[in-house]
Amino acid sequence: MTTREVATLFGVHPKTVLRWVNSGTLVAGRTVGGHLRFARGAVREKLAERHISYAPRR
Repeated sequence: MTTREVATLFGVHPKTVLRWVNSGTLVAGRTVGGHLRFARGAVREKLAERHISYAPRR
């Protein structure tokens, strides 16, 4: 998942997601080009911690 997709799910600005990564609150990997990517499982866990439901697109 991209930073923008994660921000949309949480209802926050993409910079907030970057702050979470920098503080270790949310774990992300990087593409060869240096862009952040998030595992859906990790995002689902964080959503559950914040009591936000997750409904994947179909």
